Amino acid sequence: FVLLYIAHLSLMDPLFLISHRPTHIVTFHSGHGNLFNESYTAFLERATKPVFESIGIEFEARNYAMGGVRSGPEIALCQEAIFGVDADLITWDYGMTDTTHDPNKLLYAQRIGIHQNRPATVYIRVEPVEIEYLKQAEEQGLTAFYVHPGTVKEMEEAIPDMFGMTNAQMNEIPEFVRHFKCKKTLEKGEPTCDEAKYNEAICENRMNKATWHPGWKMNALYGYHLALWLVESLREAIVTLGNVENIQAKLEELRELERTDTKTFRSIAFPETPIVKMIEEDVISGDLKPSLIHQSPSICHTALLPAETRFLSIVFPDDDALNGEDVTNIDSFHGKHGISKKAADDSSPPADGMMRLVMDPKERQTQCPVKLKADFKDYFYSNDMDGPTSIKFPNAKELETYSRDGSTPKGVLVLCFMKCDWDKCPEGEMQYAEFEKGDLELTVNGLNVTKLAQLDHCSVMKHEGGYNFPPDNKGQYELKAHVKNIRNDWTSYTRITSIILL
Repeated sequence: FVLLYIAHLSLMDPLFLISHRPTHIVTFHSGHGNLFNESYTAFLERATKPVFESIGIEFEARNYAMGGVRSGPEIALCQEAIFGVDADLITWDYGMTDTTHDPNKLLYAQRIGIHQNRPATVYIRVEPVEIEYLKQAEEQGLTAFYVHPGTVKEMEEAIPDMFGMTNAQMNEIPEFVRHFKCKKTLEKGEPTCDEAKYNEAICENRMNKATWHPGWKMNALYGYHLALWLVESLREAIVTLGNVENIQAKLEELRELERTDTKTFRSIAFPETPIVKMIEEDVISGDLKPSLIHQSPSICHTALLPAETRFLSIVFPDDDALNGEDVTNIDSFHGKHGISKKAADDSSPPADGMMRLVMDPKERQTQCPVKLKADFKDYFYSNDMDGPTSIKFPNAKELETYSRDGSTPKGVLVLCFMKCDWDKCPEGEMQYAEFEKGDLELTVNGLNVTKLAQLDHCSVMKHEGGYNFPPDNKGQYELKAHVKNIRNDWTSYTRITSIILL
């Protein structure tokens, strides 16, 4: 993918001096417990950016991770909305949340094949099963890489052990590996590794400094490892093209390989993977094709952060674009982009009948003067006092950004409720089970939703006539939710994070 990029760039400027299109690397690593500039995404960008820019290629690494989420189905189906339509490389780093044989792993890679920009993918902290998934993905026409576990082991074994060293000897060790390994264990143990795992110089009482989160030195190890790989790929591409007499012909050859890979991917008949078996009855009857989940372009209307669709005010076009605004700042973010659940419950029903965007102030640690994180599980909200409230999508900017030439949405809608911690939702939460009981009523463009075919915490909606909902004359869908009052001692409510059109 780097070779194709450089070949295109060289035709724009033979001296590689000017690039009108940045390289966008999107990583999924929150760096929780550390400062935001201590994630491996930050180390990667700081190391790689000057090298790429030295030959005129603008380089940007986006940390768009969300703590505690799996790679699918919501993230997989919302990749363009979350990571951006201009992503060139997207990482997978969900080892803490995806199970060993999680079908979402393959879905995540397959959905990258649907992405408008056809980015490459890199899997990080992989097990043998993930490597097998990537081999399948490559056979299907995707560009896939992984950080080899053997290489990581070699790097870890080379780190000097602090146990048995004097203070003078420790001080001779380079900063990035000093106090990193104690008694053959990384980031843990005596004499110094426990206390040196996290940067305590600022905001030492910050959230998420958990024993299971990597510290800044581990993040630096992965960030610089990825940076070295990208720089070496860049060097190899330049050397290769330096020996090419006809750059235009080489570029066309690479483009043809890209077109062949795309054609290969779109011609695949997907097997009945576990994610499809969740809706097996409807797949067998022919009502819902597996290819819709795996291969159809999507338009995702999401409240989650971080997401390009939020930052660029695509999902909420009446707002000014955030343009990198620190979304941890409640004073600037609260009124313009969301209210708290308490404020929603204490206020009158929305005058426009639309679901409110709600955020959790507890997620935003504002007393620290530097940025700590950017991932916040905002959501669309309706309670039992609101009456029926709506989400209307896709709006004009979403249609402009995410629609494909020659591709018409099938009208299949995937609804994603808030993923509750440890699958234990608070009292009053209305999701799939409450829909089954009739306590949560849903309609789409006036058609009653009669079934939710579950895909993890998401569901494919169905009406009496099937899974395909007809749009209105503007190509839009209005999801209307009515939360019923079933208890007087609490407020009933529903929280929706995304609605996806396939």
